[in-house]
Amino acid sequence: MTIPPLLDIDIERGPGCIVVKAWGEIDFATTPVLRAKLNQAVDSAEPGEPIVLDLTGVEFIGSTGLSVLAGYDATLDLLSRPLRLVAPEGPVLQAIEVAALDLVFDLYPNLDTATP
Repeated sequence: MTIPPLLDIDIERGPGCIVVKAWGEIDFATTPVLRAKLNQAVDSAEPGEPIVLDLTGVEFIGSTGLSVLAGYDATLDLLSRPLRLVAPEGPVLQAIEVAALDLVFDLYPNLDTATP
């Protein structure tokens, strides 16, 4: 029996941005995968090009995941590369709001509004 991964992440080039799409759960066990994929996205982005992280397929994000996102947001800000989070209504957006990170992150309701 094969156990499916708790977090799947794809990276693709969008119009004037790098799009990172995530599905599953972001918690202590899966944040290393998230970090590795975000590093890969940052490395492939042009200077000033936004990184769009689509969390539409994420069912859960824990405090460790929120911490990773906050760290990347700060780092990318220093590199003049915006991090745009796609977080439609649901548990991920609620977690972001409870942590008051909606005041920090650039949030978008869908991928179309987040891409240039």
